[in-house]
Amino acid sequence: MVSHELKFRRAFRHLKDIDDLTKGWVNGEHHTTRQETDPGDGRVVVYATAEQPPEDPFSLEIGEFLQSMRSGLDNLAYSLARAFTDPLPDDVAESCEFPIFGDRNRKGNLGGGSRRFHRTTRAGDPKRGSGLYKVRGWAPGAQAVVEGLLPYHRGDAYERSPLWILHELDNINRHRLLHTAFAYGGGFIFDPLKSHNLADIGTGVMESIGGPITTDTLIARIPLQPVDPELEVHIEVQPALDVVFAAGTPIVEHESVYKTLLDIYVHVVGTVVPALTPFL
Repeated sequence: MVSHELKFRRAFRHLKDIDDLTKGWVNGEHHTTRQETDPGDGRVVVYATAEQPPEDPFSLEIGEFLQSMRSGLDNLAYSLARAFTDPLPDDVAESCEFPIFGDRNRKGNLGGGSRRFHRTTRAGDPKRGSGLYKVRGWAPGAQAVVEGLLPYHRGDAYERSPLWILHELDNINRHRLLHTAFAYGGGFIFDPLKSHNLADIGTGVMESIGGPITTDTLIARIPLQPVDPELEVHIEVQPALDVVFAAGTPIVEHESVYKTLLDIYVHVVGTVVPALTPFL
């Protein structure tokens, strides 16, 4: 089994661990709720308080996954060079890297991705730092395939490319900070069988408020019809919790950690690797 396959297998193990951690934390006793009746409109107002997912193990597992995926792509790049160029010169081996380019230049203007990938010297050789320089030991067909897979082809939507998200998140993890996770409510879960003095859902607007959950965070306003108007209604409502990337995370702020990483894995293993495997 070649190096990139081993790295992607390790990444999958980290992904499975993240899924298990997320499910365990969501289903654990890490949040509480309270409710009160709004005297103005009679709706039951529900608040939630949640602990935040711990950096160890969440942040460490996220970082391990990103590192395994990115290094797996670089291992793939080296294997592609060795498959076509034999013997492989040291300078080519040292510069082998899987290229990932967005579409903005240093001034923030769109349209720079293709130029950055294809930059050459006056002599016509691939310029250091260009995409062609990173893949100069590859077969021409493999170079064309990888160029067609790059995020900059999406124009102003390049940041939503799984390759670009991997590139950005991995750079932050390696050079700046661990990625922190956060408790997030994507609505609420209502269990009528555990509710008391509830005849039916009342008339009026039912509100579900999603967003980060910290202390006493509003998650729902629900109109209810009590069995006995003289008694208080209790409803069993829990936040639909998920573990998301914390505020300030580029591109994927408050997006599901597991789903984001799963999308990266599926794209790389299901699209990128099969497209390049014929050149190995």
